[in-house]
Amino acid sequence: MKLSTSNARSESVAKSFTFGGAWCRGQHCIIPVEAFYKPDWVTGKAIPTRLTRSDGQPMGIAGLWDTWNEPGKAPLLSFMMLAINAADHPLMRDYHWPNDEKRMIVVLPEGRY
Repeated sequence: MKLSTSNARSESVAKSFTFGGAWCRGQHCIIPVEAFYKPDWVTGKAIPTRLTRSDGQPMGIAGLWDTWNEPGKAPLLSFMMLAINAADHPLMRDYHWPNDEKRMIVVLPEGRY
């Protein structure tokens, strides 16, 4: 089975068909990134926007990892990012489709690494 999901809702991941097993097994990970991209909808049009830390340092995104074992093939390692509601976040609430729920990936504070 091929799944192409890269994010999971933090509040329901434990019951997710796709990621619930990894969550229950405690397969947490930190995904290092220099930046991530979101469409900025402030103008009413999707403007691709690169988001980085102000000091230029890498960020750690909260995630889960898992392996897929397809018979006759080498195991495939995969990961996904956890996402939370961003409706009240002063910056991220503008980075999702208009009139849709506002979501954002979980950027961890360095002290949580």
